[in-house]
Amino acid sequence: MDSAVAIGARLRSRLLSLLFDDVIPEAIAWLFVVGGMPTVLWGLLRGTSLPAGGASQLVLVFFGSVLSVWGVSELLPRRYRRSIALLRIYAILGSGVAVFALLMLLVFWWGLQQPL
Repeated sequence: MDSAVAIGARLRSRLLSLLFDDVIPEAIAWLFVVGGMPTVLWGLLRGTSLPAGGASQLVLVFFGSVLSVWGVSELLPRRYRRSIALLRIYAILGSGVAVFALLMLLVFWWGLQQPL
């Protein structure tokens, strides 16, 4: 039982450090913010429909927003701990959605390549 408690305590401390502590250097955080915003805007303003390539555009929007949000969460002062945690939770969930959408695009492409 003590080992389960110790494992739970370690997982909790790692999760809290991921949500509240500095994870990446400040220069990379600025790169995330500066690089993520144009990606989001380009993905949103192209305006193609889903069958015409809009699904890959959706992946770009999610990845760009995740990069921007994570960069902003790194640059916020530590006194905004709750906001930092919420931004990072959004970034983690958004990256999961983006990876899932990318996998579905690959499965769709693979399905199109199969002979009838």
